[in-house]
Amino acid sequence: MKGKLYILLGTLGIMAAALSGCKKEVKKETVSEEVAVTEAATPTLEPTIEPSIEPTAEPTAGAEEEVSVFDADALLEQTKQYAKEMAEGEFSNVFSNFTIAVKAQVPESTLKSTYESVVEPLGDYIGIYSGEADIKEDYANVYVVSEYKNNGLILSVSYNTDLQIRKINLNYYTLNKEVENSAVKEIDIQIGEASIPLDGKLTLPVGVENPPVVILVQGSGQSDMDETIGATSNKPLRDIAYGLAERGIASIRYNKRYYQYPELAGDEITIYDEVLDDVGYAIEFAKTNTLVNSDKLFVAGHSLGGMLCPKIATDHPEVCGFISLAGSPRKLQEIIYDQNMKLLENMDNVTDEYKESVKAELEEMIATIENLDETTMNTAILGATGYYWNSLNEIDTKELVKNLSIPMLFLQGSADFQVYADVDFMQWQDLLSERDNVKFKLYSNLNHLFMESQGLTDTTEYDVMNHVSENVIADMAEFIMEN
Repeated sequence: MKGKLYILLGTLGIMAAALSGCKKEVKKETVSEEVAVTEAATPTLEPTIEPSIEPTAEPTAGAEEEVSVFDADALLEQTKQYAKEMAEGEFSNVFSNFTIAVKAQVPESTLKSTYESVVEPLGDYIGIYSGEADIKEDYANVYVVSEYKNNGLILSVSYNTDLQIRKINLNYYTLNKEVENSAVKEIDIQIGEASIPLDGKLTLPVGVENPPVVILVQGSGQSDMDETIGATSNKPLRDIAYGLAERGIASIRYNKRYYQYPELAGDEITIYDEVLDDVGYAIEFAKTNTLVNSDKLFVAGHSLGGMLCPKIATDHPEVCGFISLAGSPRKLQEIIYDQNMKLLENMDNVTDEYKESVKAELEEMIATIENLDETTMNTAILGATGYYWNSLNEIDTKELVKNLSIPMLFLQGSADFQVYADVDFMQWQDLLSERDNVKFKLYSNLNHLFMESQGLTDTTEYDVMNHVSENVIADMAEFIMEN
């Protein structure tokens, strides 16, 4: 697509740029390098051209072991100093150590403006949180995490053998600070196959025996169990889990498969691999767990998870009811098309010819998705191959939901710029408005995460520290308790 399309991706959107998780470990902490929505809003300072790397000296003839030019401790301290200086507004020192090639591509003014735009949502700087050096033969990567009031920031610096900076990168870092709540008890769990177990949480209400239980299903993209997103690491699924527990309801949430095991992502991934199989494992876990009432088992899905709720309920008759949060009965490609058209409409700095060319290319790809055959199954289309799209095409959500008799609750925010109140939410109502087992609720000024909207229509909407509306959680709890 020649880089022309601006698709809204990740846990809040509908499709992942690539089904290939993004975890990095720094002293056993998870680095949030979200290559979908969040990184799109996170400028990085990474040159597209890197200087060639030459050793500073030839190894001594006959030497048994080559001595590294890198001192890991010294580089770590140097990078911590860079992190501290930039947090205090000083950029000349780090810029002076750029290679010539990097200086040409990232002027000091760009370094400064990019850094400031990244840290703006993070609040006050607190200090260095952790660091780690990874030494290779001809380069060294150093990762330093700085703690800010609202979240962490990781500074990744790559040094050549002249100890100059050949690459620099900024990403938000989830500090995963524990939240104390005396009404909630959490137990670490694992679900899935023994060979690739998924880490998760069983969240229980304190003082309630055998509570009803809800399986929480994320949107698309490879997210953690909390659906962590944004510069301040908002955690919508953790908010919901805690809020339900405060109201006497247990929940199960877990990492998505390719978030925890990105190396397993292949070209033939389907929606079963990404979502549906693991939902089945979570349901089996709930059915055999003595701490919850498996006779009162519900599913609550967000975005893509909400879209799949009718399929999940159809495949698992033990599900007593479901809650679709910003889901849609439409095909995924239809929503992606609408998302892109709205983005194009709001772009003032491009020509009409450009917009028409993007529209034409997008329509061509949508047509390919809707007419897959053996020749296009291996083709990458909008971030996934035909195998993924074919597995979605085979799910007739509208027909499935019409055949369900279990209780269903559909929730939607009016300020959602990714799944639409006047299109997707209305289609649910058109399909099911005559049914007495269905409820609908539209919330004023809530965004796709069911948090108060900041009035923005791009991914910076999710960078402000926020929480899922208490009204939404209360309505979810009431629905579960009634059924």
